[in-house]
Amino acid sequence: MATDKKMSIYGARSNETMVEMGLFWKSTDDWINEGNEHINNGEFDEATICFCRAVDKSPDSLVAWYGLAYSALYGGGDQEDLEDAKVFLDKAHELDPYDTDVLTLKGHVLFALEDPESALACYDDALQVDPESSAAWYGKGISLNALSEYDEALECFDAALRISPEDGDIWAWKGKTLLSLERPNEAVDCLDNAISLNSEDWGFWESKGRALMALEDYSGALDAFDHAIALNDCAEDSWLQRGQAQIETGDMDGAVASLDQVFSLHPDNAAAWWLRGIIHAELAEYDKALACYDRAIALDPDEPDYFYRKGVVLQVLDRIYESLEYLNKALCLAPDNLAISVKKGVALNNLHRYEEALACFETVLAEDPDLTEAAIHKGIALAGLNRYEEALRYTSEVRRQIGDISEGQAFLLTLEGLCYASMNNPVEAQSRFNHALIKSPGDINILATKGISLAMLNLPKEAILACDEALRADPESECALIGKALSLTYLGDAAGGLALFERTPLKKPESSLLWGKALALLVLNRHQEALPLCDQAMAVDPYDSYAWSTKGLCYLSLKRPDLARDYFRKALEINSYNVDAKRLLARIDGANTGIPSPKVVPPGISGSKKTIFISHSSKDKEIANLLCSELEASGLGCWIAPRDILPGQDYHEEIIDAIETCPAMILICSSNSVVSKHVNGEVKRAFDRDTTIIPLMIEETGLSKAMQYCISDAQWINAFNGINSQVIQAIRRAVLANRG
Repeated sequence: MATDKKMSIYGARSNETMVEMGLFWKSTDDWINEGNEHINNGEFDEATICFCRAVDKSPDSLVAWYGLAYSALYGGGDQEDLEDAKVFLDKAHELDPYDTDVLTLKGHVLFALEDPESALACYDDALQVDPESSAAWYGKGISLNALSEYDEALECFDAALRISPEDGDIWAWKGKTLLSLERPNEAVDCLDNAISLNSEDWGFWESKGRALMALEDYSGALDAFDHAIALNDCAEDSWLQRGQAQIETGDMDGAVASLDQVFSLHPDNAAAWWLRGIIHAELAEYDKALACYDRAIALDPDEPDYFYRKGVVLQVLDRIYESLEYLNKALCLAPDNLAISVKKGVALNNLHRYEEALACFETVLAEDPDLTEAAIHKGIALAGLNRYEEALRYTSEVRRQIGDISEGQAFLLTLEGLCYASMNNPVEAQSRFNHALIKSPGDINILATKGISLAMLNLPKEAILACDEALRADPESECALIGKALSLTYLGDAAGGLALFERTPLKKPESSLLWGKALALLVLNRHQEALPLCDQAMAVDPYDSYAWSTKGLCYLSLKRPDLARDYFRKALEINSYNVDAKRLLARIDGANTGIPSPKVVPPGISGSKKTIFISHSSKDKEIANLLCSELEASGLGCWIAPRDILPGQDYHEEIIDAIETCPAMILICSSNSVVSKHVNGEVKRAFDRDTTIIPLMIEETGLSKAMQYCISDAQWINAFNGINSQVIQAIRRAVLANRG
């Protein structure tokens, strides 16, 4: 690796002594002078011959040995030439251990031999002899730069420039060092100085282009690389950097052309294959991108970014395990690279390995708290661990930090909506989703997430609206299809839900699809098919409590409450907000969970031991659900269909069992219920069982003859003004009086 700085040859010293050899034709000094002329003309082979003749005449001529070393370094520069130069300089050093020029040139040779530590010692020795040697300061600076001692290198270049302010090479290396110190503006200034001193040096232009790339001034960088290429069309790195600048400006065709030039000069340029891979990835040509990254890795297996880029593409393709493998390889090569750590955390999130993902993001954010991607995905990890309150506090803080970045705000609002939905708070959940859609109108992922969340909140009709809107934009949206399938299942169309689950295309297993499909199978009385699906869901995401509670439901449907209890308890251990698990565990244990009921009754809510059977028409379900919620909040456990009918159980048998179990019935009297055969049948059954029947009038209506017969002596309660505290207290008094 030869230096850019060429040493002045020993012409001045030889002129002082050449008269002494004037007695012979072609004296030692004559050969030395002729050699110097050849060097000045770039004729290094001829110069070498001259210096060899000088050494033959005068083996103790330090200048001749120096000239040989100089010619070998700058005329050849391959490993053999450099080793020869080192031997020549050792001979010169023996003749005069304190010669500054010899010490400095030896430093250059050692630097070219990729031994910057030894080179540094030579430059220090030279400066001990002559502190005003700009060449020695320059050489020391490039050696320190190679050792990543950038601040010290900068001091050396400043010292060299105080002595030789018109030396373009020193300005150029100072610029490179400033770029390494992430001071690109100052680097550009230095390189402009170098170019003003020598505008024909293509290396100066290339270095300026790199500095402008760091400033994201891609048009300026392209101009600099074009200057470099105009001066040297074989400048491989200039073509390479030009291609990278074109990628940044979106000029993919231009980038391809630039990289083709690189390949024409060097077909095995690993960085060029890496950039070609980036072009294919930008064009969504992922298989081609992977092939290019593989080529780059084969050519240079020590470059972390090649593994990183392949890991990112594999992540896009949902090949998450492979992605994680390559990201880990990248981190082995660059353990402090924060971008790689972030992508590893994202992969771990996708694999539901939330604890490991959280550790990744916390490590990254400790180093750089402003990394938005890490902050956002930390929120996902917290939510995945069911730490919803913590996730909400964190995402709220991050939203304040990122300001008006619409995409980031929309993502975080969606995550907050998902958290609130998981916490059974439909009002806040819908508010967050709606705000997210204001930030990013029509976003498929937000609509699909809203849909599946509303399905989980037992708002199936609203869920289907959101899912359908997402599916109109993307008929293959996995999340939207799962949300719609769940909603159909909750609405009683298990066959339709199952069909939708089965046609959902999956790039990787999803726990919600697996346990959702199991739920549909349960409703269809296909219990044995449902059980293994629950096991698969738990294996995919051990933190999905609904996978555990659905397996508990399977065992409950199979009349195995002992096994069901364990799964419900595990579900609640994972996520204390799982209302299905709470309600069903309470049903098994007959205990009051003490959890307030939500205003909208989902497929399962908490409640005490069933005291009241609520008989109502399905057309009055909203007021029936509200009544159920208020009574359970007051401490009276209720049985209400369809909430309390387990999937896979006979509908009529469950109703009969409930009527026979509950000591009281509330009959919601309306124009809908009096003509309902099912409601009339329920009232007659309760009457025959001598159950206390409490008619609740929600509107003026006549009664059927059967109802008149069964409730003519019952205590009526008026609810014409809605379900309020007076109505609830009246029902409580009636029920408690009957107990007495």
